[in-house]
Amino acid sequence: ALLSWAAQDNRIRLLLAHPLLYPRWSRTQRLALCRNMIAHEAARLPGNSVFLALDLDCQTPPASELLPRLGSFVPLLKPPASAASAAEAELQWDALTANTRAASYYYDRWALRSRALTLDYDCWFNRTQRSARGACPEYAITIDPAAPSLAVDSAFNGLGLYRANAMRVALAANCRYRGTKNSYLCEHVPFHLCMRQQDLNIGVVPSLAVDCGATAVAPRPKRVAVQADGSVSVVSASRCR
Repeated sequence: ALLSWAAQDNRIRLLLAHPLLYPRWSRTQRLALCRNMIAHEAARLPGNSVFLALDLDCQTPPASELLPRLGSFVPLLKPPASAASAAEAELQWDALTANTRAASYYYDRWALRSRALTLDYDCWFNRTQRSARGACPEYAITIDPAAPSLAVDSAFNGLGLYRANAMRVALAANCRYRGTKNSYLCEHVPFHLCMRQQDLNIGVVPSLAVDCGATAVAPRPKRVAVQADGSVSVVSASRCR
């Protein structure tokens, strides 16, 4: 089906990895393989190009609506030359990721690393932190669409915009997407944390929202809300009792 689809449109370049069989390769290992292949392709894009990554299992706006909207975010991506002022520099990003459509809670908590949102650990597989601070379903995160872009150490949520120059810097520093046997690691996190070590900036764009399905939330979650002015409020379950 993919070969037939690619043959019908000369704009499509189909990349196929060597077959990998379970259980030798787990889900996040397969995803990491594909994302690394595409990252190297993105790094070959010319000059100030921008690379768009989409998850096929998330619903994005139609292309006729999505692409013009994404064009409005491209100026936020850091240019190769330094910004004209410090204030302008603060508004520049190397990667921008998506929010979740209201009124659902933010979906991709496994890929998220943000001290401001109090979720700076692996909420699926870090047993120590899960016991002390809560598993992923115990976080109900909402980000107001009117809020300014939010700096994070890692995020994806089904859509990411990356500067090609940033991908080149990351790959030169040996940043890689990495999965593990039994998928105990979100493949985005090692790549994004390595980007941050290279002083590359990653943000969430609140007004750019996609739908990746229902967000599982515990009955009494920690409620983390990013307000329209960018401030963050946190209400823990213990305070709700």
